[in-house]
Amino acid sequence: MMLITQVAAEGNREDAYAAAYDLVRRHPDRPDIALGYVGLGLLRNGGPGFRMKEAGPGAFVALEGPAGTRRAFALDDGPEFFGIPVEAPGSPIARLVAGKRRGDTFEIPKMGGHPETWTIASVHGKYLQLHHRIMEEFEIRYPGVPGLSRLTMKEGDVSEALAMVRRSAEQNERTAKLYLDENMPLSMVARALGGDPVGFAQYVRTLGADVATCTGSGEERVAACATALAARGRGAVLDPYTAWVAAEMDLLPTLRSWFGTLHASEACIRMIERMIDKQRQGIGHRQMTVSWHENQFYREEIDDDFLRSQIAVLEAGRDKIVAACEIHSILVPDETSEVADKMLEMAGSSFLDAAFLARERGVPLLSDDARYRTWATAATGCRSLWLQAALMAATEAGALSAADYATAVVGLAARQHSFVSLEGDALHEICRQDDDRLHRLRAALRYIGGSGAEMTSPHGGRRISRDGLGLRWRPAPPEEEGGDGPRV
Repeated sequence: MMLITQVAAEGNREDAYAAAYDLVRRHPDRPDIALGYVGLGLLRNGGPGFRMKEAGPGAFVALEGPAGTRRAFALDDGPEFFGIPVEAPGSPIARLVAGKRRGDTFEIPKMGGHPETWTIASVHGKYLQLHHRIMEEFEIRYPGVPGLSRLTMKEGDVSEALAMVRRSAEQNERTAKLYLDENMPLSMVARALGGDPVGFAQYVRTLGADVATCTGSGEERVAACATALAARGRGAVLDPYTAWVAAEMDLLPTLRSWFGTLHASEACIRMIERMIDKQRQGIGHRQMTVSWHENQFYREEIDDDFLRSQIAVLEAGRDKIVAACEIHSILVPDETSEVADKMLEMAGSSFLDAAFLARERGVPLLSDDARYRTWATAATGCRSLWLQAALMAATEAGALSAADYATAVVGLAARQHSFVSLEGDALHEICRQDDDRLHRLRAALRYIGGSGAEMTSPHGGRRISRDGLGLRWRPAPPEEEGGDGPRV
């Protein structure tokens, strides 16, 4: 279905709809395929065959007969499916309605009596009929599966809709605990919520939690920096989430300069394309989102200008990744470990693309999702590290300036990539670049003295604070001495 959606986006909507319709017909028990079909219909306001006006092959025809008798069917080959009756195009009833439009009539002879007059009540495409049927019956056919909900409300009474929004939000929070409490990777839980790891990471932050990037231990940090040094000029693979973060923070040129070659899988580009398509679908339609958070409802109206600005940001990020990285199409190896097979069953065939690519190329995996690194290593044995470790190695080697490193540290802290490692000189540089409101410093200070901090280590909170303050507050030169005390 993902491939079909891409075919439709490239302009071949006729073949895409034929393939999607057949896919739903062969797998009516798959809610993900049904949702994909609905998404195809929403993409660019429908598709071919949606608004057929004349009965013929591929049409869905509704009839009205004597005494309110009704009958409806699709003029198609094959058996009934998804509750849609089917009549072969060459059947007797199909021949009677062929070429007729809404409001036209025809007669059915009756043995020993007057013929019955039937009226064409409506004609539209079979693709549109399936779209409507999925929309109307999704909850009935796939009970308990998040996706589509249908509500009937009294005029002016939105209480049922608000109750559904609250239930959905509470269910999303329970699902998010798979990441927060059960140590599942970002991309796996995002898939369970029907989204992407970039959006899910933002959701994690709204819950007051951090994106787990590392454990924060000195041993882990030293090993990761050693991995970065060993990989200098030899290449690295970025997973989709980390590629996006690096593009957003304008770190890709720095990483490319250090590693020499950056690699990413096509799954990364597909992720961003899906994010773009989701925004495009809303253009030209009035939108309002209602959410439930911290025991309150929040409403937001979204206009086309906002959607276009989002699309521009996403397209810019995609273009940066394509320019900086070699993009690879990944095939699952013929021989995989039992652990890898189980992961692919749980999370989809592209889940381990970055890990397979790192293993194939013999280079480390660069990922700011600590859980993904752990799973990837268990499945493929690849080496791995995270963004700050690579930047720290580049800074210590003189390949990255202290000012640029401090800017990157603030960016990671603002994105709540826990744990961010701080040193006195970095803290001083952050202070030096900050304005009177100290937004940069406040973001960084979140990671000093927390529950996971190493208070007595060389990177511990006490030494960082002392060294940073010592650089920032130092005695004034003799010629400036007076009654004002230390220079700030």
